[in-house]
Amino acid sequence: MSSFPVLNPTHVLIIYGGLCGLLYIETDGFHREVPYVNIMPTLSLTVLALTLRMKREIKLFTSLTFLVFALGIYLNSSQWHNKLQIVCGLFTIAHILYISSFTLSIRRLWLGCAVVVTTYVVTFLYVCFVDLFWSIPILILNLSLHFIILGISLIAAGSIWHYGSEREGVREAALLRFLGLLSLMAFASLLLLDRFGSRINGFNYISTVLFYIGQPLLFVANQRTF
Repeated sequence: MSSFPVLNPTHVLIIYGGLCGLLYIETDGFHREVPYVNIMPTLSLTVLALTLRMKREIKLFTSLTFLVFALGIYLNSSQWHNKLQIVCGLFTIAHILYISSFTLSIRRLWLGCAVVVTTYVVTFLYVCFVDLFWSIPILILNLSLHFIILGISLIAAGSIWHYGSEREGVREAALLRFLGLLSLMAFASLLLLDRFGSRINGFNYISTVLFYIGQPLLFVANQRTF
């Protein structure tokens, strides 16, 4: 058991929301990059996860998820060379860590969700990368792996929400997890479209909002479930 005081979801959202407000101000409405400020909301979830009353393994997976996300955010907002490869790899690791925190709660696969998500992932990757694979194969494989892992996470979260969990009374938390991953899927889709398709007006603002909305939903879902 942790010796830290117990924080309820409201406390978490107040802290996180305050840091997001600071981020909005310091980045002129998400229009410029300030690496040390960009990571503050995500880094706060890393620390707050350590205060949760849950099994050590799940707490570790949850905290590490946001720590790796924070590192990826920092590199993405900095001037690192070839940062897309590294950031994509870090985000993939973060999603693997997160799915490891809840995957044992799955009772059965939601086939409808699996079909829809798989169709979307395959179609999206084909449309984005069919003409680029032989030019930049390593990058395309890296990005595709990230998108596939995110799709698997979404299917797993949807299955828990649809069929229930091995733990009772956590359906609402499962919905939050599903919505959080859906938000991150939208973020990843916009990122790939903006980089490899047509430029999207207001991309930076929209993608930032989606990303920072998705994270607390993932956190609160685990907080309320475990």
